[in-house]
Amino acid sequence: MLAIALKPAGAIEFFPFFNWSLFSESSDHRGDVTLRMTEIDGAPVAPPRFFYDMKDVFTAARDKDPRLMKLLDRWFYALRQNDRETADRLRAVVEKTFMSEVSAADYELVLAVYNPVRRLRTGDIEKIQVIGSFAKGQP
Repeated sequence: MLAIALKPAGAIEFFPFFNWSLFSESSDHRGDVTLRMTEIDGAPVAPPRFFYDMKDVFTAARDKDPRLMKLLDRWFYALRQNDRETADRLRAVVEKTFMSEVSAADYELVLAVYNPVRRLRTGDIEKIQVIGSFAKGQP
């Protein structure tokens, strides 16, 4: 009642009822940390493919396992913080749990930046930043 009774002269808003700014500033870009496969069991993957696009090879890709997404985010964070122990431990979990279908793999941990609507329509990814290159089972 006070907000309505004490509104400034000439104001057309009744705070808080007409002064909401929900989603007034939101980015049209998204960044996802993911894996990009470059070689599997000695055979080059040309062009390199994202892990989740390889449903024919990896069970986790078919299931869109959310645990992998969380692990990759934590791995990326550990690398950025120079926490080698945590990064190595998370990498081992990714390789043993989510890449168990292959005996050898060369891959990259990447940050893919894209517009979600454009990627849905065309598959376009605006920028791929390689965070690190790895080989399954290699130090």
